[in-house]
Amino acid sequence: MLRAVLLAAAVAVALAGSAPIVSFNNEAQQAVREYGIPSQISSKIYAYVHTAQYVAIDPKQSSDEQDAAAVYAGHTALSLFFPWRFARLDKALAPLLDGIPEKSRAKGEAAGRAAAISLIKKSIADGFASYAPFTPAPAGSAPGLYQFTPNQTNVVYPQIADTHALVLDNIKTYKPAPPLTIPSAGYTSALAETFRLGRSDSADRTAEQNDTAKFWADGNTTSTVAGHFNQIAQALLPASISTRKAAQLFAELNAATWDASIAAYRAKYLKPFWRPITAINQGDNVPADAAYVDAAWKPLLSTPAHPEHPSGHSATAAAAAAVITKRLGAKPFTIGTEFPSLAPRSYNNAQEAADEVNDSRVYAGVHFRHAVTEGAKLGAKVAADVLKQFEAKFKP
Repeated sequence: MLRAVLLAAAVAVALAGSAPIVSFNNEAQQAVREYGIPSQISSKIYAYVHTAQYVAIDPKQSSDEQDAAAVYAGHTALSLFFPWRFARLDKALAPLLDGIPEKSRAKGEAAGRAAAISLIKKSIADGFASYAPFTPAPAGSAPGLYQFTPNQTNVVYPQIADTHALVLDNIKTYKPAPPLTIPSAGYTSALAETFRLGRSDSADRTAEQNDTAKFWADGNTTSTVAGHFNQIAQALLPASISTRKAAQLFAELNAATWDASIAAYRAKYLKPFWRPITAINQGDNVPADAAYVDAAWKPLLSTPAHPEHPSGHSATAAAAAAVITKRLGAKPFTIGTEFPSLAPRSYNNAQEAADEVNDSRVYAGVHFRHAVTEGAKLGAKVAADVLKQFEAKFKP
């Protein structure tokens, strides 16, 4: 109920000038929740839906034609991603077209459907569907090598590493600093922090930190961390924003998080680094780290099934915050979570929320500090270049 109220409040503000964009953003988020789609893939869905809407809108058209184009682009893109939801999407379509003259609808429909079909064809050919075999190091391997964590038998989405970015032409040039060297003082410090604050029964983690980890977990049945920042963008949308400007904002926001995810996953699988649970359970035979070896140690939250460095959550959050700040300013907002037991939180700006995402992954026990720091730097760099290149790439 809390999530529904918060989302309704955000939509009430945004619908005044951007109903076609916000409505299909919410439809995309709902599909992500229902099918348990993870953050990286949700970013792709959000990005292609909203980029299709942006491309469909010709600034020379009347406002009615622009609205219709955005409506049909969103409807078509989501229908192609989720054809079994066609009836639901039709219901979303009808009220958005109310009041638009038939002639404008027809012109908008032609533009919207063509843009969406073209973009979804591009998504099919981006390499994500390619087979990408990956075998982790065997249990007990040399320190630092990624190994399966308890109860895991496969890794997720190694193919993202070789997927073509939506906006950036040479995603291979976007690289974080490598994982910390073992042994080193920096690694020992990062290990100690996660050991202390990230363990499931930590006496050092405060109630606030505990809630922070859960607030930003954004796992299955949620709209993911990417969706969480879409909700932030909705909350900050000015009522006077035009349909085209709203389409551009959400297209840039989600293109940045998707391209940042690709860059992050390339780094993860180029040098697969072990997760904290492996490092702590197994140990590294380095005397300085001996105090942080504990075969019974468990993280607060479940460890994701992919290498540790850099943090995908941090790359996504930083990319999103950069776009929101650039396009909407550093403004305060209150945002909820999709877990009823957690209270809404207020932030001075989107970057403050992204910084808290970084902390949350350490408190959760699933990342070292270096991974979240480098993930955030990577996401911010990708977003800066997406903002520079987006309009030229998809110029109407």
